[in-house]
Amino acid sequence: MFVSHSYQDAAVVEALVARWPDLGMRALYLTGGASQASFWTSFERDYAARAGLPVFRWDPAAEHLTPDEAPPLNLDVQVVFHSRDRDRTTELTRFMEKERHVVLDPTVSYTSFGGIKGGPAYEIEQMLIRGGALLWLGSSDGLPRCTRTVAREVRTWPQCIAASHGACCAS
Repeated sequence: MFVSHSYQDAAVVEALVARWPDLGMRALYLTGGASQASFWTSFERDYAARAGLPVFRWDPAAEHLTPDEAPPLNLDVQVVFHSRDRDRTTELTRFMEKERHVVLDPTVSYTSFGGIKGGPAYEIEQMLIRGGALLWLGSSDGLPRCTRTVAREVRTWPQCIAASHGACCAS
């Protein structure tokens, strides 16, 4: 059993484990207290749901254990890559799905510098407006470079975009 909680609620977890020592392969999280406000408690609950584990919430005030059947969060992550990086990107997206339980949405670029134009560029912009994130994968030979569209998105939403392996997002 895995219990997601804030360290400030450690005594509550000790009492919970003593009460139900053999709950088996389940993920539990605490509601209320410091655990309710903890980023990590929310993150770990979501990860357990992605992994397909039974998830339960423990309310220490009411001493009540209930199943949490809420689906994982929609991460809305767009992976942009050039067609020549398809094999490497496919390997990455398969790893993320199998080992981290995160499904990434790929967009292939066929332009000479790996840019995204037309409908896909609009879709990426809309995804960023919704609060999604963009992972830009550049090829090992230093290409592609971000097009003006993606460079504009980097300036507009810098917290939502990560670039890797030679991708350049200069203005």
